[in-house]
Amino acid sequence: MPFATNIRTLIGTKLSDPFTATGGSSTTVVGDYTYHTYTSSATFTVTGNGIIDLLCVAGGGGGGSTMTGGYNATAGGGAGGMRVSMNYQIGAGTHTASIGAGGTSAYDGAATGLISGSATFHAAGGGAGAYHNEGGDGYRGRDGGSGGGGANGRTGGDGIAGQGNNGYHTSDGDMSYSGSGGGAGGTGGQQTGGAGLADSNFFGITFARGGDGSPQGGGQSGQVNTGNGGYGKAQQGQPPFYIGGTGGSGMIIIRYLTSQIGT
Repeated sequence: MPFATNIRTLIGTKLSDPFTATGGSSTTVVGDYTYHTYTSSATFTVTGNGIIDLLCVAGGGGGGSTMTGGYNATAGGGAGGMRVSMNYQIGAGTHTASIGAGGTSAYDGAATGLISGSATFHAAGGGAGAYHNEGGDGYRGRDGGSGGGGANGRTGGDGIAGQGNNGYHTSDGDMSYSGSGGGAGGTGGQQTGGAGLADSNFFGITFARGGDGSPQGGGQSGQVNTGNGGYGKAQQGQPPFYIGGTGGSGMIIIRYLTSQIGT
């Protein structure tokens, strides 16, 4: 038996509750680890204290589009932020796993995080692709976990270090194109979204790719539970038309050593 269990037996004193955990859309055991996967918001209930590894992917930004001065450009949404914490200490109680939704056209994605009382570990939502009718300099990509693509010579949105990358700065290329959104694995290109990123500790799944922003972008939405940015789509006629793709929703994966259960 584990040492702590022996001590409890010998002295008849409850030192602490053994570690157990429940929650998630699915729970699987792979190798030495137990995984709890969250595709929608729910609770993570813990007895005792434990050490977990944690992946948070936020909702991707919505794709944008612009039409002015003869330009008919599309702007890809930035991917949701992707953050990993290894050896994260978790205490007993009911914790909230909040899954961020993807942003609709011209709007940012929502944050994803694990909320434990006053402490939160979270990833920021992706920035929307440029949409000229949305406040301030609408041709600039929005900031976020990864930044949305810019349009008509404006800059892409800024990504957050450690979570994502910048959207494409259209001042670096042909002004008649808009830019693509940044991804967790790279900066957005002029027509192709920034690469996503995979972590071998969490099934090796690739998350958080930026939305494409090429002129022929079809306004596709990011796949659910990927944090991918929405694609832009060219406008027909006069704005405002919110026709860019919706960003993909986020996800949380929690894992811990199976041997930790009951100790």
